[in-house]
Amino acid sequence: MDEKKIIEILKDHEERIKKLEVVEDHTQSLPGKPKEISLVEFVKEKNPTDDLQITLCIGSFLEQKEGVEFFTSKEIEEGFRKAKLKIPQNVTDKVNQCIKKGWVAENKEKRDGKKTFYITISGQEKIDGDFKKNV
Repeated sequence: MDEKKIIEILKDHEERIKKLEVVEDHTQSLPGKPKEISLVEFVKEKNPTDDLQITLCIGSFLEQKEGVEFFTSKEIEEGFRKAKLKIPQNVTDKVNQCIKKGWVAENKEKRDGKKTFYITISGQEKIDGDFKKNV
């Protein structure tokens, strides 16, 4: 294949890529497409009233928005940091308190030697409901 033919093919590919990028830009603002939401927005939207509820929100965000099947206490701590919230002195204790309330459960498998957790149905109902009601 000669140099002219290669240049012609590259130009053709470049044009096709530009057209695809324009289509992608337009689909970003379509009304049917769900808007990406940040951790800060997610927590604000849920309006938790204490560290336990924030812990639950962060775990839920990791599962729902970040695609994490199971999370660690360290990831919850990082979530507090990303959300620019005061990190509790003992995040693991907050997770354990969520377990006692039935909002979170421990997974049998560990990741990198650390315990992993997931949001229970009760926990998801709490998040979807009203944090001001006692459960």
